Amino acid sequence: MAPHAEGLNGYTNGSSHTASTSEPKDLFTVDSPNVIYTDNEIKSKYVYRTTSVSQSGNGKYVATPKETVYDFKVERKVGKVGMMLVGWGGNNGTTVTAGIIANRRGLVWDTREGPRLANYYGSVVMSSTMKLGTEAKTGKEINIPFHDVLPMVHPNDLVIGGWDISGMNLAQAMDRAAVLEPTLKSLVKKEMAEMKPLPSIYYPDFIAANQGDRADNLLEGSKASLVHVEQLRKDIRDFKETHGLDKVIVQWTANTERYADIIEGVNDTADNLMKAVEAGHEEVSPSTVFAIACILENAPFINGSPQNTFVPGAIQLAEKYGAFIGGDDFKSGQTKMKSALVDFMINAGIKLTSISSYNHLGNNDGMNLSSQKQFRSKEISKSNVVDDMVEANNVLYKPGEHPDHCVVIKYMPAVGDNKRALDEYYAEIFMGGHQTISLFNVCEDSLLASPLIIDLVIIAEMMTRITWKADGGDGANDYKGFHSVLSILSYMLKAPLTPPGTPVVNALAKQRGALTNIFRACVKLWYAEVDYQLRLGHLVSIWTPHISSAESSSPALQDAALVTSIFPERDNSCYFMVQENSDEGALCKTPQGYRDGKQLDGLITLKNYVDGGHEVAEGKVLVCVKSIGGRKKFTTKKGNQAEKVDVNIFDDTADATLTLWGRTAASASSWKASYTILLITNPSFKGDRRPTLSLSQSTHVDVDPCMTDAFWLRGHAQRLTKREHVNQPFPEGVFDVEEAAESEVRILFTLADIDEFCGVPIFANAITTKCKQCEKDLTLRINPRLVGLLVDETGAITSGKLIWSDEAWEQLLGRNAEELAAAAGNVQLLKYLENRLLFLKLAVMFGWSEEVGKIVVLRITII
Repeated sequence: MAPHAEGLNGYTNGSSHTASTSEPKDLFTVDSPNVIYTDNEIKSKYVYRTTSVSQSGNGKYVATPKETVYDFKVERKVGKVGMMLVGWGGNNGTTVTAGIIANRRGLVWDTREGPRLANYYGSVVMSSTMKLGTEAKTGKEINIPFHDVLPMVHPNDLVIGGWDISGMNLAQAMDRAAVLEPTLKSLVKKEMAEMKPLPSIYYPDFIAANQGDRADNLLEGSKASLVHVEQLRKDIRDFKETHGLDKVIVQWTANTERYADIIEGVNDTADNLMKAVEAGHEEVSPSTVFAIACILENAPFINGSPQNTFVPGAIQLAEKYGAFIGGDDFKSGQTKMKSALVDFMINAGIKLTSISSYNHLGNNDGMNLSSQKQFRSKEISKSNVVDDMVEANNVLYKPGEHPDHCVVIKYMPAVGDNKRALDEYYAEIFMGGHQTISLFNVCEDSLLASPLIIDLVIIAEMMTRITWKADGGDGANDYKGFHSVLSILSYMLKAPLTPPGTPVVNALAKQRGALTNIFRACVKLWYAEVDYQLRLGHLVSIWTPHISSAESSSPALQDAALVTSIFPERDNSCYFMVQENSDEGALCKTPQGYRDGKQLDGLITLKNYVDGGHEVAEGKVLVCVKSIGGRKKFTTKKGNQAEKVDVNIFDDTADATLTLWGRTAASASSWKASYTILLITNPSFKGDRRPTLSLSQSTHVDVDPCMTDAFWLRGHAQRLTKREHVNQPFPEGVFDVEEAAESEVRILFTLADIDEFCGVPIFANAITTKCKQCEKDLTLRINPRLVGLLVDETGAITSGKLIWSDEAWEQLLGRNAEELAAAAGNVQLLKYLENRLLFLKLAVMFGWSEEVGKIVVLRITII
């Protein structure tokens, strides 16, 4: 048997050079403590959320959200992979082989429509994308190729071989199939001619009699036998050893067989099946014999035809040996359209009442299906494709009710591989009306099936490198593989094989969702999708069908009245939205339980809370932000990076510190000193040197609540600010200095006639700097305490209680702020200024700013 490359001594990758042995580079990494990358493995921790539904005696459903934590482990090294096809010399086998060669060499060929370049269109893995997440800055969705989510084998790297009952080399078989363009065939003919299938098994009773003329490359014997099983096992081992392969994936892409009868004592158990093979029982099919050989060799086996290859005994045998199997019947054209369209219509509330499917084709598959027994296998796989979608809608369909469904297949040699499919969907709509949808679909059968063969090999190989364990297992030995029946392959198959007792899902969107969910779980992408940047006090909208009483949830959540599981971007019924600036802070600001004019239950002063009120259940304190400390980063005991912020808070009775840990620390960046009001329910309390509050899982925080007491406390803080503020900005544009200076009436005041809280003071020898809290650029002004105490014969006032204009500063110091900052290192100049200000006599023109409630110095005259 020849490899898929240009010669017998190796295989190529890419164009025409020797394949690289280096592993592919990762397109992305997940930045999460729950995802660990090593040279050999990717480990992830994934929370699987589902809803368990029970029905009470009165018929009411009770939905309970459930969480299960799983650990996944993916081997990063792909290794060298072989693909062996049963029916290698058929239309599918020759087409997929020629296609891989063309892609590996980057071939371009001429057609009537112009030049064509080799591609993998139609392959989910190679030609579709999957959402990685959302770009933080723009909100744009980022999608990456499906094959870059996890380390996967590239089809160009596959070593191809297989069996066929026809002894033609693949170049001759390719001509017989009449699928590909002559110009393309001429480019790959030399390599294909060197490839010859291994002899296969042929049991005439299982395929149509019209296939007898092709059967010239056979193993001796017309019934199942252990000799056949052992020869097929030897073929797999020899192929693996000859080409230095790490693993081999086998697919049945040969003729459709008739259904095998399920007979007790023959094929109902693994032991009985093996005895039946040994005895040469007539109800053991060739495809089942291939399945047995692959199971015993631990080579994944996939059935691409509709017959019941995996009789109960074969499934049990796979489970016994932990081998992977999958099937049945490639879903390429007409049935894929049907599974998508029926899913859409029923989910749209349209009641399908009949489906008529007719198709005719002229390839060897069509000729084989012209036999009634073989057609019956295909009819079953095509007819069952809508069952689960119908059963899921008990509004449209009563128990046992389903649409009429007719499938017809005719053999028409003239159309060759270009199958014609005609479908009519007849449905009942609103008020007794009807809708009819008719489709005419021309399917180039083998060109649609070949990419599916590639997908099935890639995904089956991928599944051999993924293991998992339930959270709580301690050792590496706790990891195990998936169930032997690979239902994850359902998207590519008409009649998906599922583990015994597991419902079949045919809806196309659900099948692809299952495929992507497994791959995303292996790198924990559900938690890498969106960072909503939530803050305390944010208004959010949640749409979810998952709601339950907290009593049945984990203890950590029992302080909540209701619990919901949210799956934004995964479950079509779930949405999450942050209402940014939608209501200007007015909507949903009334605290729970508050009634206007009445005292809020549980509300006590900060002093009373500190003195013992923290022991009261549902205790509440209403406080104002006094100042906000800088964000401090630290390392936790588990080695994770975290941060905290200390916020000084007060009311009219006491002061305390509120410590925000982790993600809540970012909330303080939007708070304003002497303005932001917090209503804190059930805070954690620590009363060492200084009373300190913090947030726990049972704490509820209302930011700027709409209530009378909050309005009063903010006003109280503002009044304190006017008296205590250190250095407020000068109110520009308020005073007409020139008019005041030239006014005919100017009143002389003494200092006795006259009588500031902004957070953390900032000092710098510069006119601009960054805020230590929010890192915003700030413009600084000259510190008024530079002047010291101002006195006259009637009293004194600290200059910190005055706001000086830039003009007044320049008149006082003889230089502006920029010049003063530039002189920071000039000691002699600073001494001069100090002496200049000492006992300096001034006449001050001032005004009163109602906006800030302070005296402002407009202009000075040195006397």
